[in-house]
Amino acid sequence: MTAVSPSVPQYRLLPPDPGAVRGAPRAPLGRITNKDSAPTRIKDLRAPSGESARKRMYRMRGTARHLVSRSGVPGGQPKYRVAWCGHRVAKSDWGDQRVEMMMEDGRAWYSGLYRCGDVWLCPACSSKIAAGRRMELAEAVVEADVQGMAVAMVTYTFPHRRNDDLREIVGKFAKARSKLRACRAWRRFVGRWGIEGEVKASEVTHGERNGWHPHAHNLTFFARPIAPESRTEFESELYAAWKTVCIRADLPTPSREHGVHVLWYDLPAQGTAQIAADYVAGWSAIQELTGAPSKEGKRSGRSPWRLLDDAGAGDARAGELWVEFAGAFHGRQQLRWSKGLRNRLKKLELFDTDLLTEGSPTARPVVTLSRDQWTVVCRCRAQEWVLCIAEDEGSEAVRGALNEVFSRVPMVGGGYADQIE
Repeated sequence: MTAVSPSVPQYRLLPPDPGAVRGAPRAPLGRITNKDSAPTRIKDLRAPSGESARKRMYRMRGTARHLVSRSGVPGGQPKYRVAWCGHRVAKSDWGDQRVEMMMEDGRAWYSGLYRCGDVWLCPACSSKIAAGRRMELAEAVVEADVQGMAVAMVTYTFPHRRNDDLREIVGKFAKARSKLRACRAWRRFVGRWGIEGEVKASEVTHGERNGWHPHAHNLTFFARPIAPESRTEFESELYAAWKTVCIRADLPTPSREHGVHVLWYDLPAQGTAQIAADYVAGWSAIQELTGAPSKEGKRSGRSPWRLLDDAGAGDARAGELWVEFAGAFHGRQQLRWSKGLRNRLKKLELFDTDLLTEGSPTARPVVTLSRDQWTVVCRCRAQEWVLCIAEDEGSEAVRGALNEVFSRVPMVGGGYADQIE
């Protein structure tokens, strides 16, 4: 939710008539009400028994915007870009500021809004980028199989305590990972086992008992398959090297059981798409963003997305933890490829912004909103509600609903937005 001055009234949309049938004519928009008159949340038109993935995205991003709203300089730009994502109108090449609702294959979305591309703090952008990375990695694993390579996922971690400062231990963890690949022993290790390269990603969870738990997932590509009888030796050598660099980086000594874990994949018996999905799920927690039930709990550890979700539900402690996470991970690179691995697997580099583009050139505009009109839509938190109307009832219903919103909800400075013709 966006922080608003107490002198400015807020507006919400009351839920539609629970007895209404999908596709039937909607009642007049008497569901717009002032905040003081028994506000309730908008029920999803397509999923009356629960919250849709898109609605959850909007809610979580609103929570993130609220949590970071105090991090910027008063009157200046916010420290975290997620404060503007999906909310602020972007300027076009011609200086226009307008929002277009687009439609394609029965799905509606907004065009012309600022997208932050923050993989750590923005659930909407992170979900889209993770989906793109999953496809990219699946293609890379397919190419590796064609070339006769082998794949394994190596996870690195270290002991952690409840009172650890996240920024401090993340810095030491990064230092240990850097030392591992800088030593001569690592170069000998790479040559002996035929390691062609790695795709490296970071993850962190928080448990009530042991605090923050940073760990790294590396999708490792080998020039040849590793025989099952040799895998234990590989893991033992890798653990010994990891233990040494952790001590040098002033981290607690990792145990043999938990310090290094290797998940071996046997191609082509295990599907390449599943390998990529397992890897991406490890660092993006995408299963939470798509509305799938989460298996994590407070004891086993909550991901940053779970903390954000809980903060939106009123968990103040979760909000504090998420802000701490934001300060420690903001600006860090999430996914890195070893030098030369992209060329070996014939993969062109895709930037995160390339994965945020929605729709195709055949998408058609449904309605165009000015900056003032969009501000009113945001003010009564009707962004997702309007998209549902477009998908369920069509463009004429959207225009009628928006015009009634504009006639009932005033702008911040007074007066009402123009009607849509």
